[in-house]
Amino acid sequence: MSFSLADISKYRDLADVQYEVHMEDWLREGWRMFASNVGSFMGITVIMIAAGIVVGLTGIGKLGLGVIIVPLAAGVGLSCLQHLRGGGFGFQDFFQGFRQFVQLALYGLVTNIAIMVGMILLIVPGVYLMVAYFFGWLLVADKGIDFWRAMEVSRVVAHKRWFSLFGFLLVLMLINIIGAIPLGLGLLITIPWTLCASTKAYHDVFDQPPRVKEPETVQPIHPGR
Repeated sequence: MSFSLADISKYRDLADVQYEVHMEDWLREGWRMFASNVGSFMGITVIMIAAGIVVGLTGIGKLGLGVIIVPLAAGVGLSCLQHLRGGGFGFQDFFQGFRQFVQLALYGLVTNIAIMVGMILLIVPGVYLMVAYFFGWLLVADKGIDFWRAMEVSRVVAHKRWFSLFGFLLVLMLINIIGAIPLGLGLLITIPWTLCASTKAYHDVFDQPPRVKEPETVQPIHPGR
């Protein structure tokens, strides 16, 4: 029997997806999306960084940061999904995440608490949860799942390819660390690029065409044998 922190039977079709991690493809497509609208992506990144600075000055810390940054990141993700699904997007679309503000804010708050507690408990549980909750923010924004069930669906799905996703997450973190070196100016490029790549990963995993069951072969009955 598999362990579950929430009843996700309603979302079993999402939790049951099978996939492979295609790191190079995700990074390449993420860069293409960023390059298609550099000005808008840089603009929303400035807003995200400014929001992070303001929240930091209030003394709320990392927990408060997730409440603001996750809805903004979700807006970027939703805009990227529109692009990947054949549509277009404008700068105003980057604020779509605030339509699900409460659930996304709760997601940012609760996952940050869970990861922080995990880090205190010998680090390993925190690292596991960082990867496990990789897809959750977009499940809330895109599928309209409440934050608690989105966390669990994300965990179940990420667990299937945990080590490969861990490698992808490390690469994303490394890209942003490099972006922060030149006075943080590189973050204007690396933050939106890694968000786009993360959304491409989500799209590949959860926007798969429905699987068609093979028809059962019925053996003919020959009377008299």
